[in-house]
Amino acid sequence: MFEHRHERGERHPIRFVESSPRARRWFWFVVLIWISLVVFLVEFDTLFPVSGTVQDQIATLVNRSRFALLSRIAFYVTFSIIILILAMKVVRTGQWPPAGMQVPFRTRVQEIHRPIKVWIYTISILILLSISVGLSIYTWQLRNQFFEENIRLLAPPTSKGVHN
Repeated sequence: MFEHRHERGERHPIRFVESSPRARRWFWFVVLIWISLVVFLVEFDTLFPVSGTVQDQIATLVNRSRFALLSRIAFYVTFSIIILILAMKVVRTGQWPPAGMQVPFRTRVQEIHRPIKVWIYTISILILLSISVGLSIYTWQLRNQFFEENIRLLAPPTSKGVHN
């Protein structure tokens, strides 16, 4: 077994977590789902073209952008929860991967000597995810204002104020 010299000069054996067939199956399943999702989203407009009047097309785009925003928020919230749970396990066990975690590939165990670093990284990632969600909401709001203005401008003129 290999040895690793610690920054304080102590020698520790290098430990590994062996891969799990179950974790490997899950890993490849998730990769396949992500690839399928990307292909579906790339081809989405071809599979479901926007049709109808210009106002109908704009209304369809508004609905699609709302769905995209809600999906993005759900993804980021789920991802944030997973990150928090992993950070708590890492700090509690003092190593990465956390004790008991199955991994798809043979992984070297990293000892965590400064848990504050884990929390700093975790909080940094969560802040970046929050900024991304905030920017998504802001751009969605601007896009909706743009679409509403276009719908208003494309609407047939009303006869208000016209005297015959």
